[in-house]
Amino acid sequence: MSKKAYTNLAVIAALLVVLAAGALKRYEEHARAAGALTIAADFGVYASMASNLPNAPFQQDPAQVAVFNADPYGFRPEVARGPFVPFFQNDLGLTFLVRASSALFGGGHTPLLTLAWLQMAVSCLDVLLMFWVGRKIGGDGPGLLCAFMYAGLSALVTLSATFPYYYAWMASFAVWNLAFAALVPDFLAGRRLWLPVVWGIFLGFAGMVRSSFIPLGFLAAAFMLLRWRRKAVPAALVLMGCQALIMMPVFVRSYQHFGRVTPPRLVWHTAYVGFGWYENPYAIKWDDAAGYKFAEAKGLKPGGRDWLARYEGLLRDEVLRIRRETPWLWPYNTLRNFFSGLVVFDTPLYLRLKLGFLGISADLPRAHWGIALLLFSGLIYALFRLRGALDWWLLAAAMLQGMYFIASVSLLCPPFLGYNAAWLPTFCVLSALTLYAVFHALFGRFVR
Repeated sequence: MSKKAYTNLAVIAALLVVLAAGALKRYEEHARAAGALTIAADFGVYASMASNLPNAPFQQDPAQVAVFNADPYGFRPEVARGPFVPFFQNDLGLTFLVRASSALFGGGHTPLLTLAWLQMAVSCLDVLLMFWVGRKIGGDGPGLLCAFMYAGLSALVTLSATFPYYYAWMASFAVWNLAFAALVPDFLAGRRLWLPVVWGIFLGFAGMVRSSFIPLGFLAAAFMLLRWRRKAVPAALVLMGCQALIMMPVFVRSYQHFGRVTPPRLVWHTAYVGFGWYENPYAIKWDDAAGYKFAEAKGLKPGGRDWLARYEGLLRDEVLRIRRETPWLWPYNTLRNFFSGLVVFDTPLYLRLKLGFLGISADLPRAHWGIALLLFSGLIYALFRLRGALDWWLLAAAMLQGMYFIASVSLLCPPFLGYNAAWLPTFCVLSALTLYAVFHALFGRFVR
């Protein structure tokens, strides 16, 4: 057997160990939290819409939602009789994932558990895709380190195992998007001609689950056009067209009800209460109730089909007034928010892997400036010493994607773990390259 074959076997064995350790850790975390999973306030709405998806698409039964809220672990999917009420306060795509999880793991279990089980299974697939992305960027070493970071990072373990909601899917979708980007060279070489179609369909679905993924279609098209220019124009158009086609029902539904292609979201509400995370001259508190109290003080009370749009308009005017009156406040908070997202301030950066008797754990320093310095010193070293061995285009795509997700949150509020989940794959890539650069500096003649 050749040396290359032995190397491949060793890499496969190491990857399987990392995968098994990550899967076991997720199972242990889920078992520890069983009966006490984090339940989002509107999960009952998604459970109801998933139950009624074939006969009343994206319609909730308030009585069914009340049953779920009263006993989330005792709730069982069943078709309701109505009357049904349309849902506009959040993205709709999680309905499909809840429905799929019930179909796969049914057996009379509550959707709360089945979605968590689906998340954990997909998160294990993500570990393999992270290896693929890291390997495309720099080879087997960075690939294994990417897989290791993703498998053991406590933030990702916690989200996938204990919080059945779309936050964990943001991390997964970010990984999948990078995997698609890694396939672009093969597509342009005449292979994998299905790529722009499938990539566009994926981004359309991801945008339905979390609307912050909608602009990724433009970023993906820009990535192809910047690298391959005219050769990539047809693929870029197909990709964006497929994404728009999948999103079309959402656009049409929103236009019918609100006269706009996307429904009003609590963007300005988030921006308003986001001022309250820091000391501010307006006595705004970091509390959803702060926005509602402000609206009531202005004479706007909940109720009516257009309440959400009117509420958002009121808070938009107030946020813009604050920005005009105190122009330094918003950019200053945005910079602090961006740095907080960069260093993942909302969770201990704790790597925890366990496989049988073998336990591996490491706690990164909580000094966030130190974490930032480590990440970017590793990149600088890689730039000068590993530049011939890295795919800088794919690394740039990972960086651009991660920075976009941090920025999209930081403009409004501090990027807490759930909001910041889509940054974590890029964080894993940067951490893996930092570790690889250290190994290369210490054992350069052995690391290839």
